[in-house]
Amino acid sequence: MWMLFHATDFQSLMYPNFIISKILGIFPYKIKASSFETSKPRYILWIVILCVICVYELKMLYELNLNLSAKRKIDVPRIISLNISFLYGLFLAVISYIYSGPRMRLLQTISDISLRLPKKSYQKLSKLIHAKDIFGFFFHFWLALTLYFLYTEKNVFGLFDIFRVFINLLGFQMDMLYINCVCVLKTCFKEINNNLRELMINNLRKIYHEQRNPFLLIKLKALKKQHLMISDTVQMLNMIFSLHLLATIALSFKQIIFYVYSNVIQWQNGISLNQDEIDNAYFISVLIYYFTRLILIIWACETSKNEAIKIGTTIHDILNGISDVQIKDELNLFSLQILHCDNTFSAKGLTVDATLLTAEINDNLENLQERMINNISKRIYHEQRHSFLLIKLKAMKKQHLMISDTVQMLNIIFSLHLLATITLYFKQIIFYLYFNVIHWQNGISLNREKIYNIYFISFLIYYFIKLILIVWACETGKNEAIKTGTTIHDVLNSISDVQIKDELNLFSLQILHCNNTFSVKGLTIDATLLTTVIVFLSTYLLILIQFLIMAHSCDSKTKAI
Repeated sequence: MWMLFHATDFQSLMYPNFIISKILGIFPYKIKASSFETSKPRYILWIVILCVICVYELKMLYELNLNLSAKRKIDVPRIISLNISFLYGLFLAVISYIYSGPRMRLLQTISDISLRLPKKSYQKLSKLIHAKDIFGFFFHFWLALTLYFLYTEKNVFGLFDIFRVFINLLGFQMDMLYINCVCVLKTCFKEINNNLRELMINNLRKIYHEQRNPFLLIKLKALKKQHLMISDTVQMLNMIFSLHLLATIALSFKQIIFYVYSNVIQWQNGISLNQDEIDNAYFISVLIYYFTRLILIIWACETSKNEAIKIGTTIHDILNGISDVQIKDELNLFSLQILHCDNTFSAKGLTVDATLLTAEINDNLENLQERMINNISKRIYHEQRHSFLLIKLKAMKKQHLMISDTVQMLNIIFSLHLLATITLYFKQIIFYLYFNVIHWQNGISLNREKIYNIYFISFLIYYFIKLILIVWACETGKNEAIKTGTTIHDVLNSISDVQIKDELNLFSLQILHCNNTFSVKGLTIDATLLTTVIVFLSTYLLILIQFLIMAHSCDSKTKAI
């Protein structure tokens, strides 16, 4: 039976989140025993909700940008703010539906991994997870009631504005699901760390007297394999939630800036927020909400990353306290595996796809792993040597080095061209936005010239797509190169032949020394670049709008004098 703040497994820990998601109709799964399965009725409901959200968002975008009567009621900053909010809602609904299947597999994987956690760990986690999930749900109810009863005259689209609360709640639920998963993985890393320390404290005397401890070796290999599974899950989590997280961070940034901006403008115009205490409370509550939402995501990711780093420190502490050669070798392999596994939680903003060159190496390594699992490992054990595998490994190592050198050559040859291209795109986007904001400020409606409007939007989309394509190719290429290191450690955990292990260790060291990031004169081309461009554009627009409003205000005062 489920109890609040007393979780005993993954399902009871996630119970509030799952129940709220079911109420909203965005949980198209059913849970049988410990497995997640697709539910057809819930999937149909989710499709209906998706269609309703898409129709609503498109209607709101039409009303906001093409309906002149609605447009006259709103100032330029709020038009930009609402456009971003409606686009966020549309984007959120679509990507949440697209990733429904991968998200189910992720939940199943985390559920399986977390089976090793003790009940005390679940109870500790449940205090935070249950509290934030339940409080967040009721906070959105309060938000909806406030909008309905206190801000009816300020709502541009009437009752339709309240539907935005539902979409915000949908985004909030996805954020909380992500945080919950990150917290569970953090606890798994912590459990590995604790097991390593306990294992060594309890077995140091045995190691000293007996020099060998088969049980300890088996336990170490099990922990190494568990660490690799968790690291793979981190990558899966990053891939599934990357687009959603990028949208959430952009929205939070936008909301905080626009709320602060609008209230600073009110103060400047002599309108005191103290005249309306309810309005003041609402403003502060919304600001705290977005800050807290952002801080929770950052906190979960940062603490989880630090917990993963601690494992490497623990391994080196143990290495300094033992003399057994076999255990030292196993710990060195574990340490090397940690170096290759990137356990940072990131909002890349792009789906990881295979590229032609690096995917070939990865496929070869995966095929090699399958061959070894299919009884080749036994043959290696008896024969001690396998010349074909060694030749194949050396060929792939050489191929990897050639590709890495080609990446550096590519960076040198195209660096100036790419720098000029990115600068041009950035300039074009800024100038197109600048001229159209000036048009809005001067009261020139783009609706009078629909051809110009289409031309403006087409060019903006054109430059954005060109920039996104460059970033996507570089980001996915880099991520596929990183996967090679993880695959090598998968292979290492499946074999016992000394020669092949040595060759794989050399391959592993080679990967550490090769920098396979695509860069332009020190500027790394990845999803961070795209995020930076969006942040700069938002900041520039806000400064421009504020400057124009102040200039307009000064002109009005001058004319009055």
